[in-house]
Amino acid sequence: MTQSHQSFACLVAVDPETARITHASETCGTILGHDASDMLDANMRDLLGVELWHALRNAASNPAFGKSAIAVQALGERGESLNILAYPTGPLHVIEVLPKNPQEFGSTAPIDIAKASMAQLLPLKAGAEFASHLSTLLRHFTGSEHVLIWDRQAGDAAICTAESKRASRDSMLGAQSQWPALWPDDCGTIGLISDVQADPVSLLTASDPLVSEIDLTKALSSNPSPDLTARLQQLSMRSSILLRLARNGTPWAVVECQSSRARVPSSALLSLFDVMQPFLDAKLQLLHGA
Repeated sequence: MTQSHQSFACLVAVDPETARITHASETCGTILGHDASDMLDANMRDLLGVELWHALRNAASNPAFGKSAIAVQALGERGESLNILAYPTGPLHVIEVLPKNPQEFGSTAPIDIAKASMAQLLPLKAGAEFASHLSTLLRHFTGSEHVLIWDRQAGDAAICTAESKRASRDSMLGAQSQWPALWPDDCGTIGLISDVQADPVSLLTASDPLVSEIDLTKALSSNPSPDLTARLQQLSMRSSILLRLARNGTPWAVVECQSSRARVPSSALLSLFDVMQPFLDAKLQLLHGA
């Protein structure tokens, strides 16, 4: 069965022992400048450059490699124009490549945005007040029309307990969703639906791919749950960014930032979410206890 993913990115899987490319997306041609069929069985070092190859190997030495997708700090033209992430899957390493977009909050550095946000959120003592402030902050930073916070309930249920929205949007407070759709097994802390109107793209495999299927759950471009896509379409929304929060290591809440336009978040916004996520997890722990 052919695997697929969202079309805003391309995926390349490589054998770290030999540098042989075993999987490549149909979108490699537009993003990397090489057709997927030409990439299969090619040597990544020779085809994509020794700088990217060494950047991937450096990323693989990071202790966080394997827990989630981590940034690959590539040098040269590719590093300037592309946002590159990497994670392992079985014996292979996967790189996910997407174009860099202008950051959503001007020239301010993500770390400075994170510090200012933490300063506002840290003094809050009540869970409801914290959720309300968080949804307002993230709507401002992401430029979303509607930000919802989904709390996990008994079983597989989730309920919207806080929101920040444009006046023209109907309130979703009290609305229900399916928790597995918001937080699939083994997924990353950030989820993305770039465009509910776009068709997925296929992932091509070499004649000897080493593994029949690669793990796509840690990829930003992994296909979203059909339930989430259908709900966005019903609400006349086109894209969504999900930030998943845990309490004491247990999945607890999901912040969903909805927009009526197709979009891919900038690397700066992704960095902001990465910086804020551990703080938000710790704050949940303080507010709700063990």
